[in-house]
Amino acid sequence: MHRKTKKARGFTLIELMIVVAIIGILAAIAIPSYQNYVKQSRRAEAQAEMMRLALNEEKFRANNPSYADHTNTALGVTNTSYYTFTIVAAANTYTITATAAGSQTNDTGCTPLTLTEGGAKGPAGCWKS
Repeated sequence: MHRKTKKARGFTLIELMIVVAIIGILAAIAIPSYQNYVKQSRRAEAQAEMMRLALNEEKFRANNPSYADHTNTALGVTNTSYYTFTIVAAANTYTITATAAGSQTNDTGCTPLTLTEGGAKGPAGCWKS
């Protein structure tokens, strides 16, 4: 007489643990890469805002004898949850500074961002050309 063996169904514990380990390894690689991408995109957004503010400064200067300081609401300084923008202006110069706030403070080496009337951008490695 033959015994009928039941066919096993499902996964063994070893197979399940292998899948969990693979998912853990992939997450350990993907999550830091994603967080770095998010920091870079927020920095690029802040740089775009700084360029907009610089354009507003130049427009203001075209119609006035000096650049506008940070108290001038005509420039439209808008702070975000990730950066605070300030403008320090004198008669012929200005410096726009974006200081990281919140979780963006982890963007070490790239805070604060600066932009001057002459187009000098700092820190050097943080601006894409």
